[in-house]
Amino acid sequence: MKSEADVYLGISWSEFLEEMADYGFQVAEERLFEWGKCPSMSIVMCHREKMLLVTASSEFESGSECLRNAKLYGALANETGDNPEKVAEMFNDLMGCSHTSIFPEDTVNFSYNLKHYGVSLLEEIELLEEKYTFAPWKKGSYIYLFDPAEELTGPGKDWAERKKEFLSKAPEWVREFVK
Repeated sequence: MKSEADVYLGISWSEFLEEMADYGFQVAEERLFEWGKCPSMSIVMCHREKMLLVTASSEFESGSECLRNAKLYGALANETGDNPEKVAEMFNDLMGCSHTSIFPEDTVNFSYNLKHYGVSLLEEIELLEEKYTFAPWKKGSYIYLFDPAEELTGPGKDWAERKKEFLSKAPEWVREFVK
């Protein structure tokens, strides 16, 4: 499925939500927070078939709500075997990722942060899907679920506890691939 539109930083929040829904993402969690005296939204969306999760937050810029940041999380089946050229190719394809381990794992977890890498979200998903197979996540996979206001409160935030809280309320189909 080639996307005719894409998601990028600064897109209007309503357009972001529409594009993600059109692509097959469903809302798993929504939370309001204060950001610079403006109400903002933090959202977690999941794609059932592709086993992907996106965290995103909004901000107000020039009086309108827009996408502040988004992070894509997922896993790919590692079909490189012990072929060093295929391992190198997969590593190069995932250069913009963080939290990636490739060899000798069966599953390669990845995350993309739009703010740091400037990737266009739906295009990145399609590029990965052209070459690889999305897979269930490895147990203990990292997901950063704190909103920007929570980030400012400093140390003491436990990402594993926040993930546990999220999963306790998430639909069963999300818990099946997010481990």
